[in-house]
Amino acid sequence: SISSSSPSTSTSSPPPRVEITVAQSISEVSAAEWDALVRAQTEYNPFVSHAMLDSFESSGSAAPSRGWLPHHLVAREVETGKLVGAAPLYLKGHSRGEYVFDQGWADASHRMGVGYYPKAVGAVPFSPVTGPRLLAVDISSTAAATAATAKATATATANTTASPTTTTTASADSVRLALADALVELSTSKETGGRVSGAHVLFCSEDDAAALAATGSFKQRLGLQYHWFNRKGGPHASSVASSMSLSFSASDVSAASSTSEEGESDPSSSLLYSSFEDFLSSLRQSKRKLVRQERKRALSSPSSAAPFLTVSRVRGTDLRSDELAAFYDFYVDTCERRWGEDYLTKSFFLNLGENPDVMMVLASEPATTEIEARRKKVSEEDGLRARRVIETASTAAPVSPPFTPFGPRGRALAGALNLVGSHALFGRNWGCDPRVRDVPFLHFELSYYQAIEAAIEAGLPRVE
Repeated sequence: SISSSSPSTSTSSPPPRVEITVAQSISEVSAAEWDALVRAQTEYNPFVSHAMLDSFESSGSAAPSRGWLPHHLVAREVETGKLVGAAPLYLKGHSRGEYVFDQGWADASHRMGVGYYPKAVGAVPFSPVTGPRLLAVDISSTAAATAATAKATATATANTTASPTTTTTASADSVRLALADALVELSTSKETGGRVSGAHVLFCSEDDAAALAATGSFKQRLGLQYHWFNRKGGPHASSVASSMSLSFSASDVSAASSTSEEGESDPSSSLLYSSFEDFLSSLRQSKRKLVRQERKRALSSPSSAAPFLTVSRVRGTDLRSDELAAFYDFYVDTCERRWGEDYLTKSFFLNLGENPDVMMVLASEPATTEIEARRKKVSEEDGLRARRVIETASTAAPVSPPFTPFGPRGRALAGALNLVGSHALFGRNWGCDPRVRDVPFLHFELSYYQAIEAAIEAGLPRVE
């Protein structure tokens, strides 16, 4: 148990006490409790939501068999049992899937005869996305108030006046510090047998970084990320955001974080763009023309599939199972072609259909009847080509349609996976069918231009 307190109006009231335990699966904490904690943070970050963490774990993507042993810290107020803090945490037997590269430290430790694995990693699996890692809220202790109320009830018949009730509070910062201290303790506790070499907290918020630094055990390192800011008169697609990592040698305890140092726009501010065209108007004429040409070419390429592509932005609960299954194939194809590792399982992507924070940008080939009508129209525009099609059709044996209807959006041929938070749209994965692999600018259209346009329409201050 760790006690945390802040100055109180009463010296007789004990400070709130927080007990920190370990959950070996996110499913051990109720979704309602966890998400209430997540939504109480300054910004709602969908990557630390219960649904997202559960998708990683239940799908087998972040599982003990893959070197990810869930070891989440759960802080509850002793008096009420209320969840007042939490930290997504994993004991790891490797450094893969973190996007903070410490293999050099592991190699140095090995050469010195010091074990580096397992290590404790406070992070969202496979997601280099800045966000809260030490989730915390203010605590309000009601012990004195409860006792006074009981006394008043017991003595009401004797006309005895109850003592004034007092409430002792503790700030979210103190809870955050308690979680940071627990990470330090974890690295040397008997529970882990002293086997954990250190603690690393990846891509955390500024508040988290301050709490970790206050322990005196964590050291900082910086990285760089590029974000787009929805801000008139400011930097645009090439905006630079600063990243921080608190990291550490094998014999110590460490953490890591990533935070934006750029100022953010108020979603209600008039400084936000009103439309994608409004954003383009802020660019030089040459860049404005280039973007328009790229967006047009992405959907009007001579490719046999591209002239028929339609783009749609679909929220998670509206995604069909065949679209989610197709996106898994796109994801694997991208990993194989880019020498990456497909950490995420097919089950993970199928689970995204239950997550309302998901927004998929899909490029789809229309259903059979519609695409055949479009092909016929294209043929009729060229008389010679039309005659050849008719002659071929009259001599050839009947063939079945190339595929069966897939609903209003047709068959998905490419897609980009995004998550939507309260202050940002997060682009995470992209992929496509081999038939549209060479369509120029399709990747830019789905992963960047559509994301920027969606953020502007939703009034979100940035795209990461």
